[in-house]
Amino acid sequence: MTILAGASTQGNPAYSPDAVTVKKGDSVAVTNKDTVPHTITNGKDPSDPKTGKLFDTSIMMPAASAKFGTTKLAAGNYPFHCSVHPYMTGSLKVQ
Repeated sequence: MTILAGASTQGNPAYSPDAVTVKKGDSVAVTNKDTVPHTITNGKDPSDPKTGKLFDTSIMMPAASAKFGTTKLAAGNYPFHCSVHPYMTGSLKVQ
């Protein structure tokens, strides 16, 4: 999964792909190709009471990579966003 260059500009594509499907137990690798810091944090937006409690890459600086696991996630759909730029959104489907 990639955070795209220019993702911090509202309206630009943010994640590629923005809908990710994995099998329970898989790790999700993320690379930040933008020029500013980003995260992948579970939750629809920062007001979601579960924000960051299921998965969170923490701050990823430009050109940095991170991974998060799905072992503790039940099958289902999980919205995510960037905690720095909450308009950047996507979804993770665990099978």
